[in-house]
Amino acid sequence: MLSQIFVNIPAREQESYPISIDLGIFGNWPNWLKKHIQSRQLVILTDKKLLNPYIRQFKQQLLDAKINFIVISINGGESSKNQVTKEAIEMKMFRARIDRDALLLVIGGGVIGDLGGFVAATYMRGIKYIQVPTTLLAMVDSSVGGKTAINNEYGKNLIGAFWQPQAVAIDIKFLNTLPKQQLINGLIEVIKIFITCEKSSYDFVTNNFNKILAYDNEALLFIIQRAVSLKAEIVSQDEKEQNLRKYLNFGHTIGHALEKYYDFNILHGYAVALGIIVESKIAQIMGFLTQESYLSIVNLLQKLGIDCKDLHEIDAAKIIQYCLNDKKAKADKIYMIIIRQIGMVQNDKNSAVHEVPAKIIKRAFKQLF
Repeated sequence: MLSQIFVNIPAREQESYPISIDLGIFGNWPNWLKKHIQSRQLVILTDKKLLNPYIRQFKQQLLDAKINFIVISINGGESSKNQVTKEAIEMKMFRARIDRDALLLVIGGGVIGDLGGFVAATYMRGIKYIQVPTTLLAMVDSSVGGKTAINNEYGKNLIGAFWQPQAVAIDIKFLNTLPKQQLINGLIEVIKIFITCEKSSYDFVTNNFNKILAYDNEALLFIIQRAVSLKAEIVSQDEKEQNLRKYLNFGHTIGHALEKYYDFNILHGYAVALGIIVESKIAQIMGFLTQESYLSIVNLLQKLGIDCKDLHEIDAAKIIQYCLNDKKAKADKIYMIIIRQIGMVQNDKNSAVHEVPAKIIKRAFKQLF
């Protein structure tokens, strides 16, 4: 006789965590950390490039505050975002006898954030962690929302977990030494959020991009606060990406395929920028986006130095194949976020994603400009 036993998991208590955004808060972090550490072990995961001068200064501050810690540093490039590096980090933690009550402090760009978050999600079945993003891309993207992942030979971010941090600390002072190329890399993610969610902020970037590229603190503070606020609102409503959070994938289906096409020898933001252009053209071909709006997006990205000419030389058939390996693909069909106008996504029958036939993608590559 069939016997059935049901395991009733109680609903998870409502979670919330602070995102602190300011200029020059780095020096106060040891005291701020004491509230989160209590008697826990502290593990700092960071990019080797940050060891001097930031981490060196921070280590001394922790010693002065009598906080015990270990530092694990890795290369911050996309090539480190894999299972081998993840296991190496975990083995160092095991050898240091880090227990499940430890706190992981992740300091670095998007790769460090994604990788560190995934370590936190799986080490001893999950430990607490805090995100300290040091690039614009990480500040507005990977540090907020709890998406953690690594890459494999089939594509980007295909292995991971949703694991929310305890807190996020964003110090705009980190951006003062950020190379212009990396600033643009993050600004593209900001633009993506505004294209899908808020036209007034898109217009702010259009009218103030010279200030932003000149590292104007006031302009940077505004766009970071707006981008993070919009993403936080979306994540609060849709943590596991059932509908609303999918808006933030705009430009990423083609963008991730382009990263794979170039063997990850292209910055994420730049690949997404090209993905935004192609997916905007797709929206125009499908009858949703006007030519005027499409050209506005293209012109803004070109002012940021995005060279669109290379798209004409790309093998669209390969891009389509890579798209079929994307997380959003189902039953050999490609799905994308389609924008209806700047600041608004096309949402049919409570679904933000739309099937896009391969022939439309090929046509978009041929008719870009």
